[in-house]
Amino acid sequence: MTDMRSAYERCVADLEMARMLYKRATSRQNTTAGEIQRVAVAAKRLEMKVAAVRLAQADYHLDALRARIDYLESRTARDRATRREAAELEWALGALPVNAATVERLEAELEQRKQELKALSESHLVSTDAAA
Repeated sequence: MTDMRSAYERCVADLEMARMLYKRATSRQNTTAGEIQRVAVAAKRLEMKVAAVRLAQADYHLDALRARIDYLESRTARDRATRREAAELEWALGALPVNAATVERLEAELEQRKQELKALSESHLVSTDAAA
């Protein structure tokens, strides 16, 4: 059977499952620190994947918006734009900074998730080395 969900929906579902496993692992008394750390790293990887998918989607839409603006500006420059296209251009030019800011925010969020994963992985390596 083919999974028809989007990449984002699959990532979110996997992340929810990982969070459930983390909660289950932390609520059991016989769970080792290594198991909890492993589940936490897996969940953080999924958080990073969700952030990357969200960034990719926003970046795609920003590129599409820029392409539409280019098209509408060329139509306007040649006096071939309809009133609807002129209104769309006005709206798109107003939406562009907001969309660009969203992409920047999502880039920062992805970078933060990468740093969190790195720190979590390093603490896992340190705890593993200390146990050895």
